[in-house]
Formats: sequence, C-alpha cells, structure tokens
Amino acid sequence: MRQGPKPAKSKEAKPPTLRLCGAEHALIYRFDDQVLKVVAAYNISPELGAFNALNPIVPGRGSCAGRVAIERRTVHIHDAQADPEYTFGRARR
Repeated sequence: MRQGPKPAKSKEAKPPTLRLCGAEHALIYRFDDQVLKVVAAYNISPELGAFNALNPIVPGRGSCAGRVAIERRTVHIHDAQADPEYTFGRARR
C-alpha cells in the first residue's frame, strides 16, 4: 500500500511572501488528487479557518483556487460577486 506524505499542519505564512501582491490575507492549498485543502494561512479569522477546514475545494470554475487547479496558471478574479461562475462561499452571505 502506497503511503502519501503526512498531512501538513496549518502554519502562518510569512508576511514578506505577501508583499509582492500586497495581500492582507493569504491561503495556501495542497491538492490531494481529489480536493484542495488549506495547509497554510495568514491573517484569516477563526471562522474562515473553520469554514475552509470543513469545505475543501473541488477543482472547477466556482472558486479562484479551483480555477487555478484546472487552468494550472495564475488566476485573477476582478470581482467575485459579479462573476456568474464564482459560487464558493455564496451560501454564507
């Protein structure tokens, strides 16, 4: 039986890595051959952390991370609320 890598424990991303894009918050995902799971985060609320832990992302057009997974490139969504394909988290509003 093949054993994969041990799950990464969530840790704080270092602020200098966020300076390039001027981000106030950051999430880093790892793909496990089925879904994307958060493995590192910076400056997110406990509620968002809990939401992400319970809602891994399936690759697809409904989220930014999902688009990155299927397109295999950097993706910028100018206005997620105006994007008809973006559905991640809409149920929370």
